[in-house]
Amino acid sequence: MQTQKEPSPEGKEELSIVNNGLNMKLHQAIIRHEGKIMPITCNLSALLPLKFQIVKGSILDPCWNKIINNFHYLGYKKIPGKRIKYLIYSRDNKLLSAIGWKAGSKMLLCRDRYIGWSPTCRDNSLNHIATNIRFLILPWVRVLNLASYILSHNIRILQKDWFKRYGDDLYFLETFIDPKRHKGSCYKAANWFSLGKTKGYSKIRGGYIYHGHPKEVFVYVIKKDFKELLGCTVPWEPCISKPRTKSKLEGMLPMLFQNMEINPKLINWDELLPQVYDEIADELLNFHSLFHPAFKRYEQIKSSTTYLKGLLSDVERKHVEGIALRFEGPDNVRGLQKFMTDSPWDDKFVGEVYRKELSGDISSLDGMFTIDSSENPKKGNESVGVSRQYCGNTGKIENCQSGVFLGYASSLGYGLVDTRLYLPEKWFSDEYREKRIKCRIPNEITFQTKHEIALELLKNAQKENLFKGKWVGVDGFFGSNSDFCDAIENMELLYFAGIRSNQLFWLEKPQMIPVQYQGRGRKPHEDTLKPDTSAQSAIQIASMETLKWKPVILADGAKGPIVAQFAALRVIRNNEGVPEKELWLILRKDEDGKIHYYVSNAPKSIGVDELIRVSTIRWTIEQCFEDGKKHLGMDHYEQRTWTAWNRHMLFVFLAIYFLLRLRIKYKKNSIEYIASNKKAGISNIT
Repeated sequence: MQTQKEPSPEGKEELSIVNNGLNMKLHQAIIRHEGKIMPITCNLSALLPLKFQIVKGSILDPCWNKIINNFHYLGYKKIPGKRIKYLIYSRDNKLLSAIGWKAGSKMLLCRDRYIGWSPTCRDNSLNHIATNIRFLILPWVRVLNLASYILSHNIRILQKDWFKRYGDDLYFLETFIDPKRHKGSCYKAANWFSLGKTKGYSKIRGGYIYHGHPKEVFVYVIKKDFKELLGCTVPWEPCISKPRTKSKLEGMLPMLFQNMEINPKLINWDELLPQVYDEIADELLNFHSLFHPAFKRYEQIKSSTTYLKGLLSDVERKHVEGIALRFEGPDNVRGLQKFMTDSPWDDKFVGEVYRKELSGDISSLDGMFTIDSSENPKKGNESVGVSRQYCGNTGKIENCQSGVFLGYASSLGYGLVDTRLYLPEKWFSDEYREKRIKCRIPNEITFQTKHEIALELLKNAQKENLFKGKWVGVDGFFGSNSDFCDAIENMELLYFAGIRSNQLFWLEKPQMIPVQYQGRGRKPHEDTLKPDTSAQSAIQIASMETLKWKPVILADGAKGPIVAQFAALRVIRNNEGVPEKELWLILRKDEDGKIHYYVSNAPKSIGVDELIRVSTIRWTIEQCFEDGKKHLGMDHYEQRTWTAWNRHMLFVFLAIYFLLRLRIKYKKNSIEYIASNKKAGISNIT
């Protein structure tokens, strides 16, 4: 089967398949979103009849997974149990859409009341219900009424395929709509209707956890007599929650969040709606309840509440003693210390829930992972990881701790994703054996460079698959290491990396010529080659008169727009005198004349505006450090152990995220929160 490539008038390529051909190169191009894909804008009739291709068990199965993962806001997650997935093509074999179904949800209050079945009847009859788990129209397809048409026609095909595959007749379909993102218009147009909302829980670790984002439940009745077929006769009751008696814990929790004493410098309150002042305690209570399953005792919940409140408060020194004295009194200092160092609560679970919630608010296809290290000076030598090393806080070599951090930023906001404390190599020597024991460093921890730690954090995030996007932004310390950048590229990601000004490049690939013997020293091997031209440093390239600079507004400052000049060109990387791969060299000149240098492995076809956009995102991790250290006590901790360091950083992550949630919910004149700092917006000067 042949792939058709029809050049458009603008030189773009239409992506199509012939006879439902399973051309993997073509589908991989769509998955990677390479090049410029021709938009599909036409009348619906021009695409008919549509072709529905089942992908389960075929070569297209992994393609469906990756397309959903790349273009659907929820991404792809492995679907257990019964499931059917389709790719939908036009009559001329252009890929338009992807849709997936699985067996019905086991527990769904408003649906169960509508059907009127008993728990036993439900367990025996769920095989007659299917849930629409994903529905995606590819972003370049813009055809009026296409979504509702696909839904209507897929239902007929689904009934036959479901019976053929599983031997069950379908009577009833259901799906979940996030009201923050969608109104369910295409479902309504396809004769689906709403039953109400979920209660805001999701299944996790064999149980359920409250996430606070109820979804609207839409259903479609296939068999009008489905209740009789299922043997259900109970009349439908509207989905209204019944009052229940509060537990002792629920009654005491609101008291913990009274007298918030929140630091007024944490956020620009003038940008938020006035009701935030009255509701902030309830917001923090609801936020904190997301993590309650991690704690085994009420005392742990109380201590975690105290610590989080302390970081958000105006306490001058936000360490254990300062927080305990402000909120619990001198008798509870030891108790809070024990909570941070020894108490057996599940900090791993808290991290998992945190990343899931954060990704739900800010994950976007335009997102970027950011990597950087952050150091905190320490006077003593007993704290975990302390050593004389470069300290970013002071800009010189001194006693400090250093952590490697992974952040994430998109048009929806930014935050910190994960971290790991860097342990210098000497900490794994016999001389430091007692210190390792005192600081409770786990036995499985081995020496890793900061670059290796950063790659491990990035791989873990990719494996968890919560945050979307193809970009990784790093500073000059990480970006000047070509092996590190190559490792990112091997993960099928694009890097935007700061470099040193003396890094060498060629503007064109040089010819390699034999090395001539100079008459002294060892005679070179006859196969030894060298480039015929000298490489130039980044700073030399930036001084070329032929360079074309583009002015860009980075932000609106107090004294007017903040403008920078950008230039981008293709160069050949120099690796110890040998020409290697072709890259983008991006130059940014600030108003004071200072020039910043970056490289990227982005494809040649990428637009310069996209390179400029991502250049304004990398700074967000530095903003998190600045906010964390200036307002949230990120560098105030005085605990000495491995566990306490990680738990302190986890609470700082939670505090930063809680402030983001406030901005999202209460921000004036905005439906969406677009990065709290004005640096996030850019515009070209024409």
